[in-house]
Amino acid sequence: MTTPERFPTSRAVPTADGLVAALGPGSRTFEQLYPELLALYRRVADAPEVAVRYRQWQHCLSLAYGSPVGDDALFIRHTCLAIVARFVARCFVEPGVMPVSPEELKQTVNGDYFREQGIVNFIEDDFFTWLLLPAAAGDGIDLVRRLAHSLAVYDFSRAQPGLLKGLYEGLVDPETRHDLGEHCTPDWLAEYMLDGELGLSQSPDRSVFDPACGAGTFLFIAIRLIIAARLQRGEDSLDILLHVLDQVMGVDVHPVAVTIARTHYLLALGELVRGPHPPVLLPVYLSNALVLPGSTVLAEYPEAVYTVHTGDPGLVFELPHCVVSNPEMLDWLFFRMIQYLNGAQQRARFQEREEAIQAVLAAFHNYLVSPKARTPIPEPLSAFAAEVMERTARRIIELCLEGHDHLWLFILKNLPASVYLAQRKFDLVVGNPPWLTGGDIGNAEPSRLFFARGADLYLKDASPTDQGGDSEGVIALVMPRAALNTGWMPPSLKLERVLDLEGVPPLFKVPACVLLARKEVAPGPPLQRGVGGISANATTYPVPGVVFRGTVPSRNASWQEAEPALERADASFDRQGGRLVPQGE
Repeated sequence: MTTPERFPTSRAVPTADGLVAALGPGSRTFEQLYPELLALYRRVADAPEVAVRYRQWQHCLSLAYGSPVGDDALFIRHTCLAIVARFVARCFVEPGVMPVSPEELKQTVNGDYFREQGIVNFIEDDFFTWLLLPAAAGDGIDLVRRLAHSLAVYDFSRAQPGLLKGLYEGLVDPETRHDLGEHCTPDWLAEYMLDGELGLSQSPDRSVFDPACGAGTFLFIAIRLIIAARLQRGEDSLDILLHVLDQVMGVDVHPVAVTIARTHYLLALGELVRGPHPPVLLPVYLSNALVLPGSTVLAEYPEAVYTVHTGDPGLVFELPHCVVSNPEMLDWLFFRMIQYLNGAQQRARFQEREEAIQAVLAAFHNYLVSPKARTPIPEPLSAFAAEVMERTARRIIELCLEGHDHLWLFILKNLPASVYLAQRKFDLVVGNPPWLTGGDIGNAEPSRLFFARGADLYLKDASPTDQGGDSEGVIALVMPRAALNTGWMPPSLKLERVLDLEGVPPLFKVPACVLLARKEVAPGPPLQRGVGGISANATTYPVPGVVFRGTVPSRNASWQEAEPALERADASFDRQGGRLVPQGE
């Protein structure tokens, strides 16, 4: 048996810029491996289990960008980034050891290694595991080994915020869209928003949700702030871990963003997941925060049934409410379903197809309606819920027998997550939503839609005692400064603070601001609009805020590093000519 390779005794502390230089576009490693990965993909692209991954990856990208943008070259860039993230996490969880045998490499890429460590959903059988499929297995594993080996010079046990953001920004976007696409929030800005404005360190019991988490900057910093504050209060590490997993969550529709965000989430947990710990379900999902799965509620139905649409025409799955509303159940059932798919494939070798399917469905039914002690779902499902799950299982089995592999299990464990998240609500909704105009949502600017829809779906109502306080019911999003120009703020939101970032270059491609608003218990009278300006009965003008000016030392600077370089001036923002401007302009 091959033993794991030991790292060099002297290793560098990885930085975001260092990883870009070592692995990003233009690096020696990238220039060597990228053409080989692309050639391998083109050789196996027609295999059904590879083609379905590519097709569903394209579908997710079309949701992220508003139009089809993916091609095979971008697919390989995303594959590189996803594989690097897996091995960064592996080296973080088990410092000093690099897997070298084909089986160890495979277990890192498909997530089996992390499940064995109790991190159950960090890596799943997703779009980027095509390298392990039979059509590509030999050459794919060799390329994985070479890519992993390039990380041996780093000590990932000392990971810093935003470690993979540079690679993410360099590899995630189509080259023709790079100037308009993904731009991660600087660490200093996320930290200032979460702590300087929202006071998370002072009130670390609050829940946090990012509806467009991208590379996971806000999640990482929120977790670090909460852990530090609760450790200072003398709390037990296990209690802190359980609190964070239950209170800090995010989603994104970009397929590789979720992998990077989960990696940063894991790194942020630090020592809490290096020692013994209960099963960890990382609450970062590939899901659409703006569009929830459709639900069917009929008089004869004892519970709602949700429909999950895929990128394949006519391919729709159904899930009962009791499964969709329980992330642990969702993960457990579809992970268990792998066994039934494997059973169906084995039976189909010596039985008629329908006979094999019926036998497997009978076993699955018995599992669903039986008590399951010592599992996340100890109680049996109702007969109705079991029937719905059997219909979905039948469709997945049929697809698997047609050669479309297990990808649907990954999709069904993720896409419905927005239903649960919208039902549970959060104290704080934070983030930096997309600024591109998406064709799938008409002419509405996505950042404004995220602000209004995010508050409506995911934000708790502020209780009467919170008025003017800093606890629940607050949304704070980075926005293009043009968001101050038109009347779109929902009447249920009270705009409370404006951070003007126009004087801080370089930040984003267009001037930016941050809007902070509180959700009221009950909306007032209908929206009153002035001359096109932001005007809701809930908002009182002028609105207090801060104007920032200065140049930070680097995009990845912390708030401690950036603060001396920035001038902050308190300001009042009032309506003038259909827009909000600092008084005195």
